This record gives sequence, C-alpha cells and structure tokens, in this order.
Amino acid sequence: MATRELHFYEMFSYVSPLKPLHMSNLGDALVLVNVTWDGPNDPENPKNWPASRKWMVFIPMSLFNLLSSMSSATVAPALEAIADDLKIRSQTLLIMSLSVYLLGSAIVPLIGSGMNSDLFPPQDRWKAMAVFTLAPLIGTAIGPITGGFLVQYESWPWCFYVVSIAAAVVQLAAFLLLRETYGPVLLRRKCARMRKTTGNPDLYTEYDGMSSTALLHKNLIRPFRLLATQPIIQVLSLYLAYLNGILYLMVATFPDVWTTIYHESESIGSLNYLSLTVGMTIAMQLGTRIAGRVYQRLCANNGGVARPEFRLPILCAGACIVPIGLFWYGWSARQSIHWIMPNIGAAIYAGSTVVQLICV
Repeated sequence: MATRELHFYEMFSYVSPLKPLHMSNLGDALVLVNVTWDGPNDPENPKNWPASRKWMVFIPMSLFNLLSSMSSATVAPALEAIADDLKIRSQTLLIMSLSVYLLGSAIVPLIGSGMNSDLFPPQDRWKAMAVFTLAPLIGTAIGPITGGFLVQYESWPWCFYVVSIAAAVVQLAAFLLLRETYGPVLLRRKCARMRKTTGNPDLYTEYDGMSSTALLHKNLIRPFRLLATQPIIQVLSLYLAYLNGILYLMVATFPDVWTTIYHESESIGSLNYLSLTVGMTIAMQLGTRIAGRVYQRLCANNGGVARPEFRLPILCAGACIVPIGLFWYGWSARQSIHWIMPNIGAAIYAGSTVVQLICV
C-alpha cells in the first residue's frame, strides 16, 4: 500500500509525523502531522517573546489585580458613612458588605498566575510574580487613602465612581495591549495558518481532540482536586488565607486607630496606609533579590535541578517576622506613644507578608 508523501514536511522543523493511520476509503496510508513549536527558540512561543513585549502584556493584568483589591479597600473608610446614610445598625452586616465585595477579587489571580507561567520560564517567574503579588497589596494600601479623602471632601458614592473610572481606563489599556499567551490556542492558530498555506488538511495539534468544554472542565477540576488530595497545598492555602485575612482585618480597623486613638481626620488618617505601601515596596525590592539568590544557590547545589521547596527557607523567615510586626503594631497603638510606632509595626508586617506571598 503506497504512502502519500508530505513534501512540506522537510520545510517545517516544527512538525513531526506520527504513526500512519490507514484509511480504507482512500486506499493508501494517511500520515497525520503534529504541529508543535519550532524548537526551544520559536519566536511564536510566548516564553521566547522579547522582555518588553512580555511586560507590555503582563502589566495590564497586574493592574487588574491592583484594582481588584483597591476597589474593596477604597470602600473601607466609607463604611461608617454608608451605615449612617443607609441606616445600617448591625456592625456584622456592615462588615459583611465589605466581605462580599472582596469575593470578586479572587477571580483575577486565577487568570494572572496562568499568564505568568505562559510568558516566563521557571527561573524568571519570581520577578513577574513579585509584581503580580505586590499589585493587590499596593491596592489594599492606596485604596483607603483614596476613600478617606473622597468620604471627607465628597460623598461615599464617589468611592464607587472613582473605582469605576479607573477600571474603565485599565480596561482600555488592556484592550490595546493584551495578547493571547495560552500555548494551545497559539498552536491551533499556527496549525490553521499552515493548513491554509500548504493546502494540506492533515495537520493537527495535540490539543485538537479536546473540546472547549472538556478543557474547561479539566482546568476547573484540577485545582480543587489538588486542594483536596495534597496536604502541602492544603497547609499553604490555609496559611495564605490566614495572612490575607489579617491584612484585610488591619485595613478595616486602620481608620478607627487613627481617628479614635490619635484623633486625626479621615483624610489625614488614611495617609497612614502609606506605611503598608512602604513596607511592601521595600520587601519586594529586597525580598525578591534574596529569595532569587537563595533559590539559585540551592538549585546549583542540587545539580542544577530546581525544586519548588527551594523557596521555603525565605518563606519560613518571613513567617517569623509576621508576629513581630503584628505585636509591634498592636502594642504601640495607644495615644501615649507616637503615631510613627504603629506605622513601623504595620510596615514590618506588610513587608513580611509580601515576602511570603512571593515565595508561594
């Protein structure tokens, strides 16, 4: 039985013939060709894009992550005004209004983390992860400052107006800058171009046999399966939830500390959130460099083989600093002690939290 030759095969180094499939209705053997990346340096592979293009795509997603936390944090200083205006008497109900608002902030990290792995190889992901992790924490810090000034000089609905305007601006930037980074989608597009160019219908990708529904089901089920079956993921998830819970608890109680204990106005009191921003920024600059060096040294000692647990030493160091910052903040928040002291404690806590989130 004759085999149909694919003359274009030698022209493309990124296609590989699979085992021939005999088609009885054609009377010959049909060779299907699997379209893959053109070697490890294929410029169409997002991991091989220039650094400027990678960051041009990744920064808008980080800004979405910033807005997801900023939008909720902006409302925190307005809770009292909202309660007075809407006649909300229950403190629990008032806090729940903020808690429910936070649920939406859990969506963006699910997308941005995947884009990180699409764009950057493992040895470079910590840089992008540092930016992506810092973005929502910065939003948590600058949101209350914005909300404090808006509540004092305008009205609480403006907290939602400003966030909506900022979201529209970021959405416009994303519309202009964001590009597809998911490998299977790009390979399918590449395969479609090759079919059109060569006129050969026997090209395919390894992802063609999976429907969109099956792919969505796989990607949705896998995280929950890992969470249910892997103890290390369960422990880290609980710990990160604990850290984020404390962070938002601090954000929600910050206005009371400065307006009640130190008798500052809402706008001036909200400026104390800058201590969180300062702590996070310093920690990102120092923590990422230290974590990167420790990671590379451990990889070198392991014969160049990277392991996820090589990031744990810095995480453990940050875990030891968290209670120091919290104790400093809680102990010094009194009228007899200068206002700079609780700010220092808050900065220490925020910085140690950033370091741990980067490592995970």
